[in-house]
Amino acid sequence: MEIVIVLAPLRKHGPNQPYTEDLTLSLAEAGHTGPRNILESVRHYDLPDPIRFGGDAHINHVYHKLHACCRHVHAPLDALLGLIADHDLADADAITVETTSGALRISNLARPSNLTDVQYSIPYCLSLAMVRGQDGLMHLRQDVLNDHAVETLAQRVSLVLNPSFDARFPQETLARVTVRSRGRDVVSPITAPRGEASDPLTWCDLRKKAKVVSESLGAPLLGKALDDLAVNLSANRLTGLSDLVGCNLDQMAVHP
Repeated sequence: MEIVIVLAPLRKHGPNQPYTEDLTLSLAEAGHTGPRNILESVRHYDLPDPIRFGGDAHINHVYHKLHACCRHVHAPLDALLGLIADHDLADADAITVETTSGALRISNLARPSNLTDVQYSIPYCLSLAMVRGQDGLMHLRQDVLNDHAVETLAQRVSLVLNPSFDARFPQETLARVTVRSRGRDVVSPITAPRGEASDPLTWCDLRKKAKVVSESLGAPLLGKALDDLAVNLSANRLTGLSDLVGCNLDQMAVHP
């Protein structure tokens, strides 16, 4: 647990999370340890009560990330996607994002030079959604870099602090997006990221993400296995879980 807590943030945005578990086990078997006080450190955790194993399963209160980017990007992105679904915004002149102080502390580069910079840029991710659609944010590939149309639009994105949103941060990460298009302003509702425990993703959402990501990786066998697993889990069946956990990912990536 100590090792995986340290390593997990380094892999949190990619599709290769099983790599973290494999590496963790290898390091532990080789005798490595992580920081022994990490769960007690108030720098990392501020728990109101002592940890009691076997009590409330906190994994039931975590969120699912629909987009392959920093959580600060999700609320603005979901707000924009809602506007795109309801309006014709093909000729956006400007995008204004009302957000929290946490979102203003990430890099937010309009011209990112690598995928990490993309994941921490609200302007670039919103522009990607405008130019390429939602599916492109589920798995980021190198081809999202150096896109002139995306970079041009990203420079028209403004981030502003909304004090009322910030007063509710970090318990809530809220955003509101205004798009100026053809001389009119279209404003989103106040939006929280999809996938919170209080507003979980549907099984259809999770199946779609698995499909999009596995196709992007060129791993249709893995995609089918994940889809079958989702169908079983949605019906409270654990069929196929042990097989998927123990499978060789390289073999799963082979086309049938």
